Amino acid sequence: MYVKILNNEVDIYPYSLAQLSADNKNVSFPKINHSVGIPDNLLSVFAGHGVYPCGELERPSYNRQTQLLTKDSEPKLVNGEWCMGWTITEATSDDLVLLTATEARLMRDERNTRLAATDWVGASDITMSSEYTIYRQSLRDVPAQAGFPYSITWPTL
Repeated sequence: MYVKILNNEVDIYPYSLAQLSADNKNVSFPKINHSVGIPDNLLSVFAGHGVYPCGELERPSYNRQTQLLTKDSEPKLVNGEWCMGWTITEATSDDLVLLTATEARLMRDERNTRLAATDWVGASDITMSSEYTIYRQSLRDVPAQAGFPYSITWPTL
């Protein structure tokens, strides 16, 4: 991704090298391998047109039970490089209901995946061992654990 800067402020984001060519029809730019990006030795050429690579800052840690993490809508200059950052906000009560429901669905999906991995032991021509029976019942009981869906002790076989 690239960002076009005008007067030290974000003018256009996202911005592509194709847009740069279209915006500067009388300028011949070197061919760029888009999967690699602008080579370091050509950064000044593109910077002369206000175009800079735009990276992404590492996701910050946050409390998934009480906070929301959203990607910023436009890049900011961090240590001399344009980057997309993150914003952490406190969740509203409506957000908390949605967050908990989403986490519960994800944990039930994980539980179902673990159950499905052992479905073969319930085939009609196989006698299920007591270990598998206990393990499978423990998986079914995961949503009843105190702290579900944020604190789960997954059973082991």
